[in-house]
Amino acid sequence: MPVDPWATTTAQEFPTQEPDTFRRLAQIIAKQKREMFDLRASVLANVSDIVSDLRAQQATLAAQVATLAAQNAQILALIAQVVSPLTAHADTTGIALATGANVEKLRATITVPTGYTQALVTATSMISAWNTTAGRDELYAITSINGAVSGWSTETSVPAGSIGFAINTASALLTGLSGTFYVAAKGSTFANPWPSMTGYGLVNVDVMVVFLR
Repeated sequence: MPVDPWATTTAQEFPTQEPDTFRRLAQIIAKQKREMFDLRASVLANVSDIVSDLRAQQATLAAQVATLAAQNAQILALIAQVVSPLTAHADTTGIALATGANVEKLRATITVPTGYTQALVTATSMISAWNTTAGRDELYAITSINGAVSGWSTETSVPAGSIGFAINTASALLTGLSGTFYVAAKGSTFANPWPSMTGYGLVNVDVMVVFLR
């Protein structure tokens, strides 16, 4: 009886159960997908927490900025209630100058605001005049704050027939103020009087004041 040569070969070369390769591959891919999904969910959760934390910090910072702005406004309002600045100016022309003591030639009067009793005052006076005499002479200028002077007068030497000027600055703390006070420019010459002349004999007074309660 003939023997089937494929009977044995088929049984040996083709096992009845092949490895389930595709199923296992599908399981591996599914597992990797789950792990990737879990990782993505974790990352998104962390990012969401970070964003929420940043938003909370931003809200806190905005509240702090608003608080600082309010405090700054309160400080400025308080300063405005305590301190009041002011400037004043006065000028004239055609003054005459005499020898001897310095004589007032111009004053600027300042009104004290209601509720203030002190003032930090810085003032500058300038006198410019023509020496019409036949010889060199000295021109003096000094600044007086509410009747008082501090320091020496400014002296400048002016040749005959020339125009000279002297500038003097003074400062003071005035207390117990009410109503008004004044700043004056005083001047004189040394050897001879200098007469008044139209367009000459200039005087300026400039004052900076900080009133205090």
